[in-house]
Amino acid sequence: MRAATYVYLYGACADFDICDSRDEIEQEVLSIHYLCGADIYFQVQSMTSAQLEFACNSLVGMGTIFHVQLDTNREPVAGDLNSTLEVIVFSDWKEYDLYSPLFFGNSTDNGGIYLEGDPSNPSNQARFIAHLADWLPDSPVWNLEHEYVHYLDGRFNLAGDFDDLRIDTHKTMWWLEGLAEYITHWDDRAAIRRYAKGGVPPLWDVFGVTYDGSSDEVYRDTHLAMWFMVDQHREDVRRFRGFFRAGDYHGYRDYLNNVIGERYEHEWRRWIVQSGNRAPEVVNPLPHRVMTLHSSLVLNVALAFGDPNGEALTYAVSSSAPRTVEAQVSGSRVTLSARALGSAVVEVSATDAGGSSATQSFTVTVRPFTDHPIVPGETPVRAVHFTELRTRIDALRSAAGEGPFAWTDPVLQPGVTRFRLVHLLELRSALAAAYAASGRPAPPWTDASPVGGTTPIRAAHLMELRAAVVALE
Repeated sequence: MRAATYVYLYGACADFDICDSRDEIEQEVLSIHYLCGADIYFQVQSMTSAQLEFACNSLVGMGTIFHVQLDTNREPVAGDLNSTLEVIVFSDWKEYDLYSPLFFGNSTDNGGIYLEGDPSNPSNQARFIAHLADWLPDSPVWNLEHEYVHYLDGRFNLAGDFDDLRIDTHKTMWWLEGLAEYITHWDDRAAIRRYAKGGVPPLWDVFGVTYDGSSDEVYRDTHLAMWFMVDQHREDVRRFRGFFRAGDYHGYRDYLNNVIGERYEHEWRRWIVQSGNRAPEVVNPLPHRVMTLHSSLVLNVALAFGDPNGEALTYAVSSSAPRTVEAQVSGSRVTLSARALGSAVVEVSATDAGGSSATQSFTVTVRPFTDHPIVPGETPVRAVHFTELRTRIDALRSAAGEGPFAWTDPVLQPGVTRFRLVHLLELRSALAAAYAASGRPAPPWTDASPVGGTTPIRAAHLMELRAAVVALE
């Protein structure tokens, strides 16, 4: 087969009487035909109906993105007669390498090739030659969308044929490959992050790249450059298209060199960082909180935010009323301290390395005590009622120069510790000492001399203790 290819390529098929065999072999190898709309025709070696349908839908989708992003109005370049595209697909690269040079005369040191031909010739046929990517799941057509964009670019943007572009002297190669990559991966923000990690050259260098450059320079960098220009300087892109469609490649080069030049370098660098970064997100809303006076609450706000890029986040917190609710942050731990009665709006923000952030806020209400007021016959007496009073009374004792009180049953466990009269009497005694140390008389108590086993602990006892605490605070 390779010998036959060489014979055809060097115009010697008649010497071996095989000039008719090439067409026969082509018909036998590319035996499956599929029409995709009115302007795309598949000739393939081995594809299922599902594969063909998927490939067709992919091209239709790419076409829509192309026309929308470039505002083409679907108006071809004047004189371009390449109204249809023939898509040739071999079953794998080996088959592509074996047959394509014989059938179409192209080189195969590539991942597929678009042969535009002379678009002004009525008998010309634009053709994309490819192979299946048999190493990938479902074996898609390798580089299908990328090469299809080359066809669309030639038909709707670029006057003349490939040679007219003068890629080695007129800085057009970045447009060719950059546009094909951009349209194919047009909304892949992750690509910017991947590319930026490898270091991105100056935009001016990207404009001047040729096919002698590395794979990264030819595809990665031009992709980003095209994305940047469409995203930030669409009017320049329209000007480029105007030059291209008129066949004025000299005018394009002069505009690129003399009007744009290196003007966008700083903006280009900033865009790379910002566009490749997806902002942190709120993943768990922080609920509103109710705190008791002089209490503290610690929140792990790392559970409230997430970063799509997987980057570490830094956190900041603020309070709308810091004298009521003080808010501090250490790492991802936010500490709220209830300083006065009232409410405050606490705002927490999470910021990534690129400076993007997400913010959420919640209200903190500070009440004097839990279950306030305690309603006789409705509110059950709970361990927290005693614990709060102990904490507040110890704070008052400390402020008055007294040490903490030695409480019976230091830890009151809900549902475990039985409330006893001694717990009530200790609260009264500890608070009376704080009053005395402050030079103030202790308040009178309901049931001033309660009897164990006889006097029950009532809501009134706790409420007057609360009132006495607040009065001394």
